[in-house]
Amino acid sequence: MSPDALTITIFSLAVSALLTSMVVTVLIRRLALRRNMLDLPGCRRSHASPTPRGGGVGVLAGALLPLLAAHWLLGLRDDLLLAYVLGTALVAVVGWRDDVRDVAPSYRLLVHGIAAALFVAVLYQADGHAASPLHVFMYWFAIVSLINIWNFMDGINGIAGSQAMLIALALAVLVGGGMWMYAAALLALACLGFLPFNLPTARVFLGDVGSGAIGFMVAALLVQSVALNALAWPMALVLISAFFVDSALTLGKRIMQGKAWWRAHREHTYQWLVRAGYAHWQVTLGYFVWSALAVALVLELPYGDNVLPATLWLLVTTLVWFWLRVHARRKVQRKLR
Repeated sequence: MSPDALTITIFSLAVSALLTSMVVTVLIRRLALRRNMLDLPGCRRSHASPTPRGGGVGVLAGALLPLLAAHWLLGLRDDLLLAYVLGTALVAVVGWRDDVRDVAPSYRLLVHGIAAALFVAVLYQADGHAASPLHVFMYWFAIVSLINIWNFMDGINGIAGSQAMLIALALAVLVGGGMWMYAAALLALACLGFLPFNLPTARVFLGDVGSGAIGFMVAALLVQSVALNALAWPMALVLISAFFVDSALTLGKRIMQGKAWWRAHREHTYQWLVRAGYAHWQVTLGYFVWSALAVALVLELPYGDNVLPATLWLLVTTLVWFWLRVHARRKVQRKLR
């Protein structure tokens, strides 16, 4: 393919991802309203009015359809890329089912585990070398965890989509070329196409179909970046630290308190900040700044001697998390007096 043709192809893919995401989001919103697929306000929710869900289908269409088109146009045979698409589809299907009619957490987790196992199995087959059980488990566990982290953190307007967009852009830069750069960039553009419908006022939510599948795509892109030696594990944790720190510490707290950690709740720090009186867009912006600083650090030290900087970053952000939590809880208590 000539340089001019490649430029036109890349531009067409970018426009297709953006427009497909927007158009499909509009169509899914109308479908959700007709079928009464609404997220209702409640004690475990952070929104005040019934809102249609399932808009994440737009993100998936924008991220995957142009990628499959590019795969076909370039005449590639990439089994790992197809595993990426199939794994995303598996997570999306069980998420859509959960949006329409509640699905047991154990069944959702089983499907998440199958999708993660598929991607990891094909990843090591593609590498052509024997994998240690520890590496296989680490990759599998990382993917399953991020699927659920994105679901847990998708509780206020714009936060899940904006985080995925920023992280995917960083991964596109880190990978530096090839189909995986396109996959990351298309995910970022698809999230950008969805955000106007979700921020600052939510006209549609991602739903489980979107949050879980986006979590899978982010996780698969992270794992592939590590496998390609474009990113080290410590820096991978830095890159996702806004969601990782909030989810891990909140989950740990709920487990120690003997609570059902898998159920919906409003105990994440970002949710406490909203309850304290901050607008959704303010909290989302704060987490976006957190991740933007993380991206800057990762792009500076993606690989090599980075254990100490990563450890310091995670320590500092953990302290910030505790401070924000105490600050938010105090504001809530003052409001209740």
